This record gives sequence, C-alpha cells and structure tokens, in this order.
Amino acid sequence: MFPIVKGLGIALVAAQKARIPVRVLDSSQAALDKGLKFADKLLEKDVSKERITKEDASAARDRLQPSTNMSDLSDVDFVIEAVPEILDLKTSIFSQLAQICPSHAILATNTSSISITKIAAATTKNTKDLSAASRVISTHFMNPVPVQKGVEIISGLQTSEETVQTSLELVKRMGKIPSQSTDSPGFLANRILMPYINEAIICLETGVGGKEDIDNIMKNGTNVPMGPLQLADFIGLDTCMAIMRVLHSETGDSKYRPAVLLAISLSLPTDTSTPTILQLISLRTSIPVANLRLSQSGRHLPLTPSTTLESLSLQPSATLTVGLPLRGGMPPKKIRCTFDECKEIAQRIVGDCDFCNGHFCGKHRMLEDHKCEGLEDCRKESYERNAVKLESEKTQVIRGI
Repeated sequence: MFPIVKGLGIALVAAQKARIPVRVLDSSQAALDKGLKFADKLLEKDVSKERITKEDASAARDRLQPSTNMSDLSDVDFVIEAVPEILDLKTSIFSQLAQICPSHAILATNTSSISITKIAAATTKNTKDLSAASRVISTHFMNPVPVQKGVEIISGLQTSEETVQTSLELVKRMGKIPSQSTDSPGFLANRILMPYINEAIICLETGVGGKEDIDNIMKNGTNVPMGPLQLADFIGLDTCMAIMRVLHSETGDSKYRPAVLLAISLSLPTDTSTPTILQLISLRTSIPVANLRLSQSGRHLPLTPSTTLESLSLQPSATLTVGLPLRGGMPPKKIRCTFDECKEIAQRIVGDCDFCNGHFCGKHRMLEDHKCEGLEDCRKESYERNAVKLESEKTQVIRGI
C-alpha cells in the first residue's frame, strides 16, 4: 500500500503509472472530494486525447482510496507527505507516522526547502534510536506532477542507503527521472532556480529591462518554455518569497536576499500599477511614506506620491540616503550592528539597548533576537522608546535601488 498525505497529483501518477494502490489522506472529506474530482478530470482528458483507454482510467481511479483517518496508514509500505511548507506541521505529522506506520515503511516528504534532517529528528525522542529517522527522505516532485519528469531525492543525515535506493526505484516506476541532493538549503532545484527568478525581478525593479524583454530574452535566448517572471507567477510569488527567505536566512549569504519588488508585489492589491519609489523604500525601511526624504550624494531628490523608479533617473549603483536628517543638521550616522556576524555598517539602526548599549539593525531586531540580562525590559520598554527615536534620528543607506 502506498499512501499520500495530501498531494493528489503524486497519488494519481502512482496509481496510473506505477499501477499501485494508493491511500489518499487529507484532513477533511471536502478536500478529498475536491481532489478526486480533479483526478477524474485529468483522467477524462487523457482518455479524450487517446493517451489511455477508458479501462485504464477506471483502473487508475479505483486504485485511489480516500481517507481522513491517520490510523489507516498502519499497513503501508511507503508514505509521501505533501502538506504546506510549515516545519511544525511536518514534524507533527512525522512524529505520528513513526508511531502508526510499520517499522519497514519509508517516510518521505515532498518538501522543497525544509531540512530533511530536522523532519527526521521528529520521529524519535531518543537521539540514539535511528530506526525511524533512517527511513525518512524527501521525494520532491516538480509541479505539475503529472507533466514534469523531475524528482529530487534528498537524504538527511540519518537517511539509510536502503531508503535511498527504494525511493529511487519507486520514482522510476512512476515514470520520473530522479536527481539526488544532499540536505542543503534549497536543495538542487530551488538553489538554482529561485536566485534566477529573484535576479530577474531585481532587473525589473532596477530598470535594467522591462517585463516582456526579460522574459523574451530568456525564452528566445536559452530555449526555456517560459521566462523567469512568467514562471514566478506560475509558481506563486508567495512561494518564491518563502523559499528565498529560507535560502537567505539559512545560508546567511546576501546574494539570496529577496528582491524588494517581490515583497512589494505581495503587499499590494493585484490591480495596483508599478510601485512608486515611496512605497518601495517604505517597505524596505519601515519608515512611513509621509516621513520619507531621499538624497543622493548630498543632493536632495524631490519625491511626489507618483514618483516611480523609472521616472527617477538614478545610476544602477546609486547610493541613496533614506529617512529624516539627524537633529542639528548632522550627516547620517553609520553605526555597526552589535551582532558579530552582521558586517553591514550602513543598515538602519532600529534600536539601542539601554542595558548593554547594543545597536541593532533591521535584520537583528532586538524585539526578536536580542539577548541580555534585561531582555524582558528591552521587549516591554526599551523597544518602544527606540521606535520613537527611529522616526526622528535614524537613517538607512540603500545600495542599488
């Protein structure tokens, strides 16, 4: 028995191509009914195009067994979890799977970004007992699953070679072409694809090229079926942002910083026109639009509510000082963040701790990350006082807007 925790596309391919019975598990009957209707449409489409016979479609459909009860997985051989990319949700599921599924069952996840080692760790409370953790692996199917051939096979530190080989055999039986990756942020596909998409958005954001030009040069110059911006819309901008944040936070490498325009696109209504530079900078700095001032090389740049990046003539490498001037007409301060690993000295300082005299930039907000003897007081009192300082004293230097 081959169960799928959500992931109708994977279940359908397993039933149709590999010809194995599949138990499709979801938290609600309504979700199951919706998924099975979608499976019926896909099978009907294949029949109408004479890709399969009616008998084949009926047999594939009969192999799909819906369920809303996790206990129904007590007799399975291979599980693929395909719930949203939420670590707590996945670890909760794998903790249950380790208790319910047989001791030989492989426990796979369809994650595109979360560490397999972290997920596997949820299967046991005894760090010396790897009996369940050794059976955890990722089989990351590319979307749309019935169409795309690629599957990433990602091993965690605990994953056994037997688990890897069994997983490779299964995806090949499903008609897929596997590629193996180690448990590193983004794995292979997203480690390569998402920075490519992100850079395309930055090119649009900085005025290097227009939307059609960016997509056309990649389609006509590299023979890809769709350009990076069209692909970003197809994947979902929220998914692109989530993966870029994982890459940025887990590697600590600035080359994975999500494009400002990507964040802007998620924060604005879908019918909004090109973001104004005021909106762009306000999102990056958290300074209210009404309080923004902008200067380049000491020269004040006039801003209006309709000013966009295109209408503001800037060099690609322009250094812009954003915010209100310091009291007394002093030039903007450049203060190094207290966090040792933060090498930026030009970031906006969002707070100064009254207990340890630390300075904290936007990346290391003391409300979230700061630790000292006066931690609780920092959260309740000092942060609020320094938030007021932000509007009257602090600045931020943004490079390459």
